[in-house]
Amino acid sequence: MRIFVLLGLIPLCLFASENTANQAFIENNLFVTFDSLNIKSLGVSDTVNLDFGVVQGEQKGFIKNLLIRYMDQAVISSDGHANKSTIRIEQFETTIVYEQNSSGFLGLETETVRQNNISISGWIEDFNHNKRTQKSITFNKTFTDTLETGNIENLESSPYSFTKGFMKEQTIWTEIVEPVFLFTSVATVIYLFFSVRS
Repeated sequence: MRIFVLLGLIPLCLFASENTANQAFIENNLFVTFDSLNIKSLGVSDTVNLDFGVVQGEQKGFIKNLLIRYMDQAVISSDGHANKSTIRIEQFETTIVYEQNSSGFLGLETETVRQNNISISGWIEDFNHNKRTQKSITFNKTFTDTLETGNIENLESSPYSFTKGFMKEQTIWTEIVEPVFLFTSVATVIYLFFSVRS
């Protein structure tokens, strides 16, 4: 009997999904951002300087630590020349927004969508073989995923204030008009179905 109970619990444990905390969600999205900016290619440099323009406070500490972690993963292969690179982040902003959407049959179920907007600008400068190249960085993208409703407070446990999100207010269309329109449509179909039969 115990074996059957344990075997029944295994699929539940396997398919139980935990939502990623906001801080980890932002970190994962920033790693994707760094990949798209080809920052790992700077791993061939002997020295990589990090410079931050007007980025200050907790945002500066957060992105600096993340860049260092990311660059530690780069494969360093020196070619014997003194190579030096500079990454300058002029602007870094990230926000979390929650939005409730209708889903399921007739839109009767609600789901919470988490949106993380990341905006980075700056430039990368390389000094390789006495040749200087400069590339500007501009990145603005919104990453989304779906959350379990009621789990939001657990996701915001972080020392960084920018990991705390806000709920996007529903418009009058989604709050009132859409449900009334949906209910009226279903009632009309049911009425027509029964009136045609008789």
